[in-house]
Amino acid sequence: MRKLIDSHCHLQCLTPKALSETLMENTTIYICNATNENDWDQVISLKSEKVIPCIGIHPWYVSSLSPTWLEKLHIHLQNPDVQIGEIGLDNCKSKIAPKKLQEQIFRSQLQLALEYNKVVNIHCVSAYGKVANILQEYIKIKQFKVLMHSWEGPWEVTSRLLRMFGPNIVFSLSMVSVARNKHVDVVQKLSDENIVIETDSPSQIVTSLVESEEIEYEDGKAVNKPKYLKYVLQTVARIRETSEDALAERLEQNFNRIFFNA
Repeated sequence: MRKLIDSHCHLQCLTPKALSETLMENTTIYICNATNENDWDQVISLKSEKVIPCIGIHPWYVSSLSPTWLEKLHIHLQNPDVQIGEIGLDNCKSKIAPKKLQEQIFRSQLQLALEYNKVVNIHCVSAYGKVANILQEYIKIKQFKVLMHSWEGPWEVTSRLLRMFGPNIVFSLSMVSVARNKHVDVVQKLSDENIVIETDSPSQIVTSLVESEEIEYEDGKAVNKPKYLKYVLQTVARIRETSEDALAERLEQNFNRIFFNA
């Protein structure tokens, strides 16, 4: 049976019913990302053979930190089962999250990644060059592994990151990543070893990629469910002109290399 890996999602944000249904599904592994201090404990509590927890401060929430956030993060990261995410930079949210503060918090968490040998799950919106510059500083200190969440960066930055990290970086493709024509060339050019896929559930649904009878709504809005990962797989396979089974096998290999050194 085909195994899929949802390389970036937020299971803690699902309704109890949706979470229960998701965890009953036996063919998918989930990399579950926290966004702020308030959901760290919940994300860690979801840890299982099917769920890898990642905790950190999302760039949208850098203005609402407690004085002890970094100390608490230090403590949690001593757990070998916990990775880092979702962290990064978002230039579209600078009004609620000042750029300098975003960068400061991002750097603090990258330092912890080096200290604790953690995989880093990175959010990057309209800050591609800046994120690459910062990562270059830290990769010079020590090798570490990076997952670029819902990647929409241009090929110029993508290729630069590939030169920096080689097999230690994967670019995670979401519905949004693969639905935009301007990004198709990047999806095509990426090597097999540098791709993973994600839902970012419950966010980032592209309803045109989902069978209409399968779309579910909450409060009148379409919600992205982890079970829709199959549609990301289908679309990436079509763009890259390969079979879904071959792609799924390669994605599993990439996941194992990044998270388990396999």
